[in-house]
Amino acid sequence: MQRPIRKRAWIFSLLALLCAPAAYLLSRFAFSHPMWTEQFYVQKIYLPLSQALSAIFGLLPFSAAEAIVVSALIWIPALLFLAYRRARKNGGARLRSVSAAVLRALEAASLLYLFYMLLCGMQYARQPLSQLLGYQAGGMTVSELELLCQNLAQEACALREDLTQDANGVFTLEDGLDAVLTRMQQNYTSAAQTAPILAGAYSTPKKVTLSPLWAYTQTTGMFFPYTVEANINTINSPMLFAATAAHEAAHQRGFMREDEANFLAWYVCRQSNHAQDRYSGAMLALIHAGNALYRADPQAYARVSAQYSDAMARDLVAHNALWDAYEGKTAEISQQVNNTYLRANNQTDGVASYGRMVDLLAAYYRSCGLFDTSAN
Repeated sequence: MQRPIRKRAWIFSLLALLCAPAAYLLSRFAFSHPMWTEQFYVQKIYLPLSQALSAIFGLLPFSAAEAIVVSALIWIPALLFLAYRRARKNGGARLRSVSAAVLRALEAASLLYLFYMLLCGMQYARQPLSQLLGYQAGGMTVSELELLCQNLAQEACALREDLTQDANGVFTLEDGLDAVLTRMQQNYTSAAQTAPILAGAYSTPKKVTLSPLWAYTQTTGMFFPYTVEANINTINSPMLFAATAAHEAAHQRGFMREDEANFLAWYVCRQSNHAQDRYSGAMLALIHAGNALYRADPQAYARVSAQYSDAMARDLVAHNALWDAYEGKTAEISQQVNNTYLRANNQTDGVASYGRMVDLLAAYYRSCGLFDTSAN
């Protein structure tokens, strides 16, 4: 009676171990065939699967991702300790016990890698966002970049005028964090009217309970593929809170490249009925475009930044002061880990890929006829 059971166990082990190489080969195929990845995998498999999982985990009032990560810090050491105890107890069969524990760990890792590729990794291989939106992507002159920054600065300045601020004159959320997160699905629904690829129902981004600790990694948000949850660090400047939520929500919808998620954060916030959301998106775009302009032409940047209102300047100072307080070795390690992760997913610029958002902004203005491509 034991032999069939043992045979089935080995078959399961073999299939589990084969998941990792199968997932790797599938990802290589996906990167070589982006059109297939977009039209078949993303549209027919990922979107229905991710929305189903998002609906299930969205029923929970807390972040399942945070609960899984925190509990793993307890049960993984516990399992290792039990495996050690069993090996010592078995004496002569110690090698067999250790081998069995290693095999179980490899099976779990192989399955996790497969699910990661299905729910996240494959989406790095989809067609570029500029192509999906029909934008003409390409370089731009410094004059065009300056004009882009001027447009963003004027928009942000106008939006900032009537927004709520605290006793120090710094922007604050009028209706709190929860309201911003709750309306994120509505913002995406509005944006989908002009960009149908953003359609789909996903769970509300979740606040992380351990945000005060998480802040030391200087991470504002994280997408957890196994639960399709957008997790938001509540330690963030109010100025960028809505943009951060929109960024992580873009990952839920299968847009994993950081530059594209940043652009979508601006695009989606821009469609919001709430001025504070639009301001958040405008400031995110202005920060990225302004940094690019400063590197290209500091004098041009000085001309643009001179147009910032006093209120905008106060918000930027408060934003920088907040994150300065969390600088340290933990933040450096987190940055290195994130950089390695992005490069592993063919984001060859690493964290620098965040800056390529500017090309998408320019492509948008160019497509709307609002960007003077003849400027020199």
